[in-house]
Amino acid sequence: MSIWIQSAFHVRDMTPNDTYIVSRDKLSPKSDVQITVMDKDTGIEQASTRWSNGVHQFLQLKHMRRITPESLKAVFISNMSFFKRCRNHIIGLTGSLGSFDEQLLLDKVYQLRFFELPRSAVLIICENVKNVLILKEYLANTYPNAKDYKSAYEDFHIDQLHPGDTLISTNLADRDTDLETSKKLEEKGGLHVITTYLPTNIRIEMQAFGRIARKGNHGTGEYIIQNQYDLSIETLKQLRNHQEKQRLDSFLMNDLSKVNIEEDLLQGFHHENLSCLGFIKLYQKIEKQLSDDLNLVYYGYQYIRFLLNSLKNRWAFWLDSMSESINMINMIGKKKIIEKFNEFQLTIENDLKANHFRKLVLEPNQTYQLTNFENFRKDKIDQIINFICENLLEKLKNRILAPALKHVANHFVSRGVEHFLGADRIEQISNTFELIHAAANPLTKKTQYADALTIFLADALIDMKQIYMDPKNVYPENGDGRSLQQMYHLYGDKVKTYVDKNGKIYVRRPISREYYRSIRGDKAAGPHEQQKIDAILGCVVTKNESINNEQICTLSRPNGSAITFLIRDNGDGIKHAELLIDGESITMDNKSQNKNDCYYNVVLVANEISQGKSFEDAMKIFDNESVVKNLRENVSLAIKMMKHC
Repeated sequence: MSIWIQSAFHVRDMTPNDTYIVSRDKLSPKSDVQITVMDKDTGIEQASTRWSNGVHQFLQLKHMRRITPESLKAVFISNMSFFKRCRNHIIGLTGSLGSFDEQLLLDKVYQLRFFELPRSAVLIICENVKNVLILKEYLANTYPNAKDYKSAYEDFHIDQLHPGDTLISTNLADRDTDLETSKKLEEKGGLHVITTYLPTNIRIEMQAFGRIARKGNHGTGEYIIQNQYDLSIETLKQLRNHQEKQRLDSFLMNDLSKVNIEEDLLQGFHHENLSCLGFIKLYQKIEKQLSDDLNLVYYGYQYIRFLLNSLKNRWAFWLDSMSESINMINMIGKKKIIEKFNEFQLTIENDLKANHFRKLVLEPNQTYQLTNFENFRKDKIDQIINFICENLLEKLKNRILAPALKHVANHFVSRGVEHFLGADRIEQISNTFELIHAAANPLTKKTQYADALTIFLADALIDMKQIYMDPKNVYPENGDGRSLQQMYHLYGDKVKTYVDKNGKIYVRRPISREYYRSIRGDKAAGPHEQQKIDAILGCVVTKNESINNEQICTLSRPNGSAITFLIRDNGDGIKHAELLIDGESITMDNKSQNKNDCYYNVVLVANEISQGKSFEDAMKIFDNESVVKNLRENVSLAIKMMKHC
C-alpha cells in the first residue's frame, strides 16, 4: 500500500508529452485513447510498455481513461541472456559505442572487442514531445513551414532536405530515419544538428550527433542548453558521465544478480548443493501429466489448456509476490529464494493430485468459467447413462430383474464410473434402480410400478381404436380380475390401455405424487447425503445391507466410541428405530413413515450418546423443534457448494 501511495504522489507531478503522451491507439480498430509511455532517449512510443506499482493506472485515472489491469511478468528472457546465446557470433555496426564504462560493461558481459568507424549525422533534437510542440509554436511565425516529427506511428516522409527547411523532433529523428540532403544543401555546408538537452549517456549523445556527415555528407552540430546553474557543457558532461558510471556500477552490483535469479527461476539450474527445476520444466511436466490423464479426456482439450493458463497466472502472481525478496537477493542469498520456488512447485503438484474438478484454478473469475467445462462433463455423463440404460433394457426384457439391477447399482456404477459421474449422479441412478427394483419385486404392494413393468415386458403399445368393446366385458391381463369399467371407477379416466401383438389388453394405473415420494424417500440416506451428515456431525456411519426389512448401522467417532442402531419396518406403515447400548436394545419411536426421516432422528440421538450422554439426555436434543430441519438445510447447502466446486 505504501508503494501505491508513493506512486499516486509521483503521478500527480507527472505532465503529459514528457515521459508519456495521451494518444489514440492506431493499432486498435476502435482507436481507443490511451496512455503511452515515451522513451525519451530514443523518442519512440513504448506501446506495449506499462508502468508498474499502479503508476499506469493512476495516470489513467488522472486523464479519465479506462483502467487496465496491472501487468505481471510470467515468461520472459532478458536481453542479456538472449544475446549470450550467440556466444562468439555477436558482430555489428553502430553509430554510437557509448562511453568507456559502457564499453567495459559490454566487454565484461559479452566478451566483445570494439573499434571506431567514421560517424554519420543529422538534425535538431528536443528532449520530449512537449518541448517539440513548444518550439514549433515559438518558431511558427519565423518558420511557418517547419515540420515536426514526434511519433513513430506518424506518416512522416521527406524526399530531400533543402536549404531553409526546418525539422523539429525528439530523439526519434536520430534513429531509423533516413534523411536525404539535396546537392544544394551540401554545397552550403550540409545539415546542422542542434541538440537542446544533454542526453543521459554518451551513447545517446553520439546517436544525436551521428547524423552529421552520414554517407560522407557535410554537416555541423552544437548544443544549445538552458542551464540554471550556469555550468559549462564540459562540466555537465562530467557530471552526466559520473552518474552514468554509478548507474552501471549499480547494475553490476545489484541488478545483474536479480536478472540472473529470475533467469534461474524460469529456466532452472542444478548445482552440487542447490538446484531448481524452473517454471518452464515444471510447466512441461504438468502439461504432460494432464495430457496423459485419461480421466480428463471427458472434459475436452480446452479444459486442459484452461488449467495450464491458470498455472501461468499462478506463476506470475508468485513471481510478483517474490519481487521484494529478489530485490534483496544480495542480502538474503539465493538459497532462500530457491527454497520458496520449491515450495511453490510442491503446492502446484499437490493441487494437481487433488481429487476435485478445480485442480489448479484458484482465481474466482476462472472458477466461474469452469461451468462451461462442467456442462461438457454432464453431456458426457448423459451419454454414459443412456448407454447403461440401453443395456439394462435388454436385461429387463430377458426378465433378469432384481439381481441385475442390484449388481449394476451397487457394484458396476459405484465402482466402475464413480470417478467420472460423481457421487450425486450415482445416487440419482441408484434411486431409479431402486424404483424399478421395488416395482419388480413380487412381494411388494407397489403395483403401480408393476403395471409399467408388465406393459414394457409384453411390448404392448397404446391402441385406443381396438378398445371398442364394452368396458364391462374387458378384463386386462394385469387388472387383478377387475374389468376395465371397474378400473375406470377406481382410477378415473387417467387409466391408459395397451395392446400387445397378440391382442391382449393391459392397463396402466396413475401414480400419485405422494406414492412416488414414498418410494424415493424409503431409504435411509443416499451416499452423498450420508457423507455430508457425517462431516457435519463429526462422525462416520457404516450401513449394512437391508435384510428382512431391517438395516443395521454403526456410528463411530474419532475417539473410538461407537453406537449401533437399526431401522426396522414392521409392516405397520411406520418406521421404527432401536439403539443398541451395552447389549441392551432401546426403542426410539418417532412415528415416522419415512426411512429417511427416521434415519435423521436416530443419527442425531446416536451422535449425542457417542459423546457420553445418557439416552434420556440425548433425547433432549429434540427440545429444539428445528434440529432436524436445520441439519437437513446444512446438508443441502453442503451438497450444493460441492457441486459448484
